[in-house]
Amino acid sequence: MAISLCLVMEGYDTALLGAAIATPAFRKKFGHYAGAAKGYQLKPAWQAALGQGPTVGAFCGIFIASYCQDRWGYRRTIQCGLVAMTAFIFVVFFAPTIEIFFLGGLLCGLPWGAFSSSAVAYASEITPIKLRGYLTTYVSLCWIIGQFISAAVVLEVTNKRQDEWAYKIPFAIQWVWPIPIFILVTLAPESPWFLVRKGRLGDAEKAVSRLSSGTERASPAETVAMMVRTNKIEEDSHESVSYLECFKGANLRRTEITTVAWACTVWAGASFANHPEYFFVQGELPRRNAAAHT
Repeated sequence: MAISLCLVMEGYDTALLGAAIATPAFRKKFGHYAGAAKGYQLKPAWQAALGQGPTVGAFCGIFIASYCQDRWGYRRTIQCGLVAMTAFIFVVFFAPTIEIFFLGGLLCGLPWGAFSSSAVAYASEITPIKLRGYLTTYVSLCWIIGQFISAAVVLEVTNKRQDEWAYKIPFAIQWVWPIPIFILVTLAPESPWFLVRKGRLGDAEKAVSRLSSGTERASPAETVAMMVRTNKIEEDSHESVSYLECFKGANLRRTEITTVAWACTVWAGASFANHPEYFFVQGELPRRNAAAHT
């Protein structure tokens, strides 16, 4: 659950962009004057770019994280992502132009992708089978919690500030998250499955001991022996297998099911739902009320 705090942070971070675009001070700094009726506005192309830039970064971050997870483990991957996140926030916070702001969002997407893949994979490897389904889907709840926190912060700041700090303060709060999460990740054990795959059986036994309760029937050594055997079977079965197997025979059906299931959120209009506050403001709803409705 501690590792999943990364996704609470990510849910908070990703919800800020729509709120920033709806902020008059943000549009005044990065937009253009569109007349007395509309005031300052961002060009549609830049609205789309700012909304999808972090998504592109997250897409790339997932692939980068998969390599890092296999080489250095989940903990180190998450820790590197937290350090990178701390640095990339500076780009967003101090961005003098909309191009730099877009670059900052794109860079922030890289660790967001790493967090999304690492937290789920880590939870699936260390949790008991009976709890695995609950804790792997718990990541969705973490996203919602982060978005609720973001909405509360934006609403509070909106009621008190009308200058550029109305959008900068929520972004600055992002610096609060990485340090405590980094400490929790440092204290958490590495996945014993990763340690077994790397041949670090002694470390794997220590990790199993930390993850096991006193009522476990099998000793850590027996559990690690089972992991070694399972890993050996997987290695033998994947020696001559390539990614093309995902598109052949029964595997093609599995691929279709998983891709369609994940694509449902996009097809349901997730990209449009990222900016509800902006659309409320354009519909003549007062800024403070728009923040409350989101």
